[in-house]
Amino acid sequence: MESADQAIKIGFRIISDGSFQRDGWFLDEVRVTIADDFPLPPTANALYVELAQNESIAIIFDGDDPNPVTLLTNVIESLPAHGTLTDIDDTSVTSVPYVLPDNSNRVFFTADTDYSGADLFTYSARDAAPPDGLPSNIANVDLSIGTPVNVAMFNLDIDPGWIMDNGWEFGPPQGIGGDPDSAFTGINVFGYNLSGEYEEELPARRLTTLPINCTGLTRVTLEFARWLGIEAGNFDDASIEATDDGENWTTIWAHSGPDLQETAWSQQSYNVADIADDQPIVQSRWTMGPTDGDTELSGWNLDDIRITAIGTPASNSPPFAFRATDGSLESNAADAHIEVLAPAEFPCTDSFELSLNFDIFWSSRSTMNGRIRISDQFDPIDDFHVLMDSVSSGGFALNELTLTADLTDQQNVLLRYSWKSFDDEDHQLPDQWEGSAEGDGISVDGDTWYRIANLFDANLPTDTYQTVTLDLDELVDNAGLQYNNVFRMRFQQYDNNPIDSDGIAIDNVQLIQGTSDPVITTTSLPAPIIGEPYGPVQLTASGGDPPLAWSTPIIYAEDQLGQSPFLMASVPQSWQGDDDTFDYVLPFSFSFYGEEYTTIKVATNGWINFGNFVGSTHNNSEILFAFNTRIAPLWDDLRTDQGGDVYIDASVTGQVTIRWDAVARDDLAPCNFSATLFDDSRAQFDYGAGNTGLTPTTIGQYEPVIRVEDQSERSDEKIIFLTALPGGLGDFESDGDLDLLDFAGLLDCFTGMTSQAESECLVMDINLDGFVDLDDFSLFQGAI
Repeated sequence: MESADQAIKIGFRIISDGSFQRDGWFLDEVRVTIADDFPLPPTANALYVELAQNESIAIIFDGDDPNPVTLLTNVIESLPAHGTLTDIDDTSVTSVPYVLPDNSNRVFFTADTDYSGADLFTYSARDAAPPDGLPSNIANVDLSIGTPVNVAMFNLDIDPGWIMDNGWEFGPPQGIGGDPDSAFTGINVFGYNLSGEYEEELPARRLTTLPINCTGLTRVTLEFARWLGIEAGNFDDASIEATDDGENWTTIWAHSGPDLQETAWSQQSYNVADIADDQPIVQSRWTMGPTDGDTELSGWNLDDIRITAIGTPASNSPPFAFRATDGSLESNAADAHIEVLAPAEFPCTDSFELSLNFDIFWSSRSTMNGRIRISDQFDPIDDFHVLMDSVSSGGFALNELTLTADLTDQQNVLLRYSWKSFDDEDHQLPDQWEGSAEGDGISVDGDTWYRIANLFDANLPTDTYQTVTLDLDELVDNAGLQYNNVFRMRFQQYDNNPIDSDGIAIDNVQLIQGTSDPVITTTSLPAPIIGEPYGPVQLTASGGDPPLAWSTPIIYAEDQLGQSPFLMASVPQSWQGDDDTFDYVLPFSFSFYGEEYTTIKVATNGWINFGNFVGSTHNNSEILFAFNTRIAPLWDDLRTDQGGDVYIDASVTGQVTIRWDAVARDDLAPCNFSATLFDDSRAQFDYGAGNTGLTPTTIGQYEPVIRVEDQSERSDEKIIFLTALPGGLGDFESDGDLDLLDFAGLLDCFTGMTSQAESECLVMDINLDGFVDLDDFSLFQGAI
């Protein structure tokens, strides 16, 4: 027969020979019963006993016997280490096993003199006197001896600096929505929404204590004054938890049953010995939520929170105390509070999409009327983002959201984030401060905070996200700081209205690995030939986060618009002359390379100048073009006094067209062209009939701006000079390319004045200055 504490398995089996098939087993209402004459062993239940120091107490054993009419015999199996046991006859129990006489279930425990702490002995039960009868299990009798003392007391006269999720507040209760109108003692309390009821559809939001050192302590107990309003437990949740490692939390109380709305303060006490006794790091937390969408009550209000225990508190129990000494005299003891940090590993990205609760590496703090929350309202980039604003209009509120990360020995760290403002006014943070400062921005460190970025820009549209990338290495170095394993970055907002009258949104916060800044390493480019396609050319750069994006950021560039929409209709200005200029006041301000102009000069030779000009009006050299602030739709030696004029059309709002009806000075060939200036600072050139036989500059030096930008939005710009060459120059062989044979021809022609050389050497005067010299050699070398 199997013993009573063993599992018994019953199997139903069928075997077939493979020849015939039958219906097999059909089973219903299978029952296992115990024979009436089969006895079961008793059970001894564990006990927990509390007594004061230097006291005795009667302990009644708790045994269960499943067999009727049987009297249990109790047996002491082990003795306590810090006290003595006596039976009902006042006989000392000095050895074990010890059978209590006359089926007694009572024993007396006396603690050792002045002992305070935990103790333990064990017992079992039999349903007959030994050696007869069935034995039970062996059960513990846990003893807690001593008078509890305050290990930590928080009367909330000052803020203890605990970790508050969004919605939790420290300050005076407001007596709104079922909340008390005064604290249990003093002025301040901790509460969820001190100005009224908790929200519907609320995720779990927590108030978490800083660690308390319970080393050497027993019977650790959490006590506090409570004023709580919570809907029935199957709709809304309120609970208390404790931990000894900061990660694994045990529920020590959770609301169940009907609605609860307290109308007075009540004293609460919860024994957390199983979690906290003799543990160096103990934390408690109160949780509000989750809640449903119906019936919101006052939520948590807490005051006079304390931890009591038996034993001598550790000498440096949080909140830690410290003293100063000059070597002979000691100062008073002062409290030092701890902020518990859980740094994120690097690299780190948080888009706030996984939960309505902040990750463990974030900490938040709001002053009265402030709030920080993860929300799907007000147009996040994806589904959720962080909102910082005030609960209601009126008093100003400060919101602080701090990210802690382990940046030990890191380099090239980039902080990237997206943010937008909701008409938030400018509250500039100082360069540095201690504690807290009122303003909008981002700061680093924590012992002393250093501003590294603003969260206000009057030039940006409201309610529109922008992405910012900061070189954190440079900013941290400028502040005289160094990275460490708990490096803090704080986003904060300060104002006095809810979104969307005030407030800031934050999303997609990243700490990522960058590289050095990109640097363009290309120093020169091959010379272009006028009239021939140019490129492709290879550009190079060092550093940067790939991929690299190349561009030529020229604000004004030629754009082929197809057939010219040249129009003749316009108003003549009687600007008839040769090498003359005339002033014209624009109907709007025109921006040209960052400068605003309302007056221009119009030359009969086909150009428009912004401001005064230097040099002759008809010389269309690149030197004069570089010295003047000018656009030139067709610059040549022209005149408008041969039956022509300059015409202006300002009939279309936001634009003005200047049209030239001119002739070339040398052969009176007709020239018809126009320039249209727009109020958004665009310029458009259009061309009509004629415009042939002109003398434009055929060679010139260009200064293209080359720009490279990496993935982290860091960039470099460089001007690389290009000298355009006329086609055919330098091709001594006239075979369509430049090679070593052409180079040999250049050496043969390198004699000074081209007029003194043979006629075939004229093609080697590449820069057309009348000489075949070192300048031509340099141009040839760049083009070969």
